[in-house]
Amino acid sequence: MPRWFVPLQGSPIELSRLATHVLPAPPLWVTHEGDEYRLYGSDFDRLTSAEDVYALARTLLPRINGLGRVRFPDWEPITFDRVVQIGDDGGHHHSVWATVEVGRIRVAAQALVTRADGTVDPPPPPPSGDGALVAAVRSESAQDRALRFFSHEPSWSNLYKVYEVIRDDVGGEKGITGKGWATGKRCERFTRSANSYLASGDQARHASMRDLPPPKPMQLPEATDFIRSLLNRWLMQGDAIDETQ
Repeated sequence: MPRWFVPLQGSPIELSRLATHVLPAPPLWVTHEGDEYRLYGSDFDRLTSAEDVYALARTLLPRINGLGRVRFPDWEPITFDRVVQIGDDGGHHHSVWATVEVGRIRVAAQALVTRADGTVDPPPPPPSGDGALVAAVRSESAQDRALRFFSHEPSWSNLYKVYEVIRDDVGGEKGITGKGWATGKRCERFTRSANSYLASGDQARHASMRDLPPPKPMQLPEATDFIRSLLNRWLMQGDAIDETQ
């Protein structure tokens, strides 16, 4: 079976954090090799085509960025634009550059074979048609959805989606408060601030003036910290009481 890795792009700080704090060990891990950081995964090595590896990496990346944002409030997203196969001879084969369209993946691949001695084989003729359409077929868990939503730039809509995923998973708001992850008062401050136009203006989830704000509305930075704390506790399933009001 082939072995694959994904060269990652981003700030040196984030890449170092990935390798040392976020994904330091298998089955999904990042290593610093030479002048680049590489994402490896046991799931990659079960695949046989560069297009499938690219599709899986594209599925995983928002979740990885979400986990990074959970661990580090100042997280800047990391990206990638190719995948690399490690050949039996130690050379690197089939680097794939890809463009992504909304609703589907269009992979424009140029197969390059770099031998262990540094020589490069010429690419084969390009495939006919518009390229391969790749579907990332993976089961999606509640944790996957929450991390993907949290990977986006903080907004009331995105934060509320994370809250809904967690709330539904633990059996409602009583599940959150019962585990000591947050007080009922703080949950209410968050939901009312998110929904109220009078509290959050044009960024609120609702436009109706009938959604009254709480006496002390949350601002978006506080809401982001609240959801980050809630998400971290949910992922870790820790039962630490949150007395913050």
